[in-house]
Amino acid sequence: MPDIRPVHVDVLGVHRVFTRLLIVEIQVEPVPPRRWAEAFNNFQEPRGANPEFMPKLEGDIVSISPPDNELETWVQAVERRIRHVNKRLAEEQ
Repeated sequence: MPDIRPVHVDVLGVHRVFTRLLIVEIQVEPVPPRRWAEAFNNFQEPRGANPEFMPKLEGDIVSISPPDNELETWVQAVERRIRHVNKRLAEEQ
């Protein structure tokens, strides 16, 4: 299974309803296979992780809605999740 990696972060703007949140898309490549996407979307965060952190992968885009002052932290958390999924699936092969 190919290693997936983030390649571009795009801040699209402010959430229409929850104006303290941003709308952010993180492009990954290559386009993850279905099994990888399922592992990413169903990943269990460690105890004590921010319950609002719920990234969603569709196609080659991970969507997140972080508070403005936590953008970097949330992007790093997505990168960490990508590494964990890559590692876990590589170990299963």
